[in-house]
Amino acid sequence: LTSAVVPEGVETVGSSFWGCSALETVTLPSTLKTLKGSTFYNCKALASVNLPEGLETIGGMAFSSCGALTTLSLPSTLTTIGMMAFDSCSGLTEIKSAATVPPVAQMYAFDGVDKTIPVYVPAGTIDDYKAAAEWSEFTAYQELSGVEDITADDLNAPVEYFNLSGIRVDNPANGLYIRRQGYKVEKVIL
Repeated sequence: LTSAVVPEGVETVGSSFWGCSALETVTLPSTLKTLKGSTFYNCKALASVNLPEGLETIGGMAFSSCGALTTLSLPSTLTTIGMMAFDSCSGLTEIKSAATVPPVAQMYAFDGVDKTIPVYVPAGTIDDYKAAAEWSEFTAYQELSGVEDITADDLNAPVEYFNLSGIRVDNPANGLYIRRQGYKVEKVIL
């Protein structure tokens, strides 16, 4: 198993992918609320996962030993990160968190992650993250600066949506978004 798609409608995923060492990519549904403990434990080849807006909880050891992960983008809806959730994710080169309130991170949530990598957070929240348990260990905080370097080479390109922090949204709900299609970029209300 090198790739997986969890279907729309699923709200909770348990340890379904535990030890799938060849798994490289996974697509999660917009309906997802909870990743339980050890969901992707020891998925050593997992290089890409899109955590959807609406996700609230990442359980203990959910991504532990996923050393191929390089970028972690946490949705604005995330409130809890379980113990050792990203333990030994030594390949991470950056973390982006869209949450204006730092998600509560339990012990060793980021154990084995380089604490000097950039951590991008919403404007005005750096001090909150620096004061939060587990988040306080990181040293290179930066503010999310929104959408940057939008380019497209085809006016018939598919439509993409981004939140106002510049984070791609696969299934936008009601609200204000940045819409990109080909060379055209505009703010829209859905």
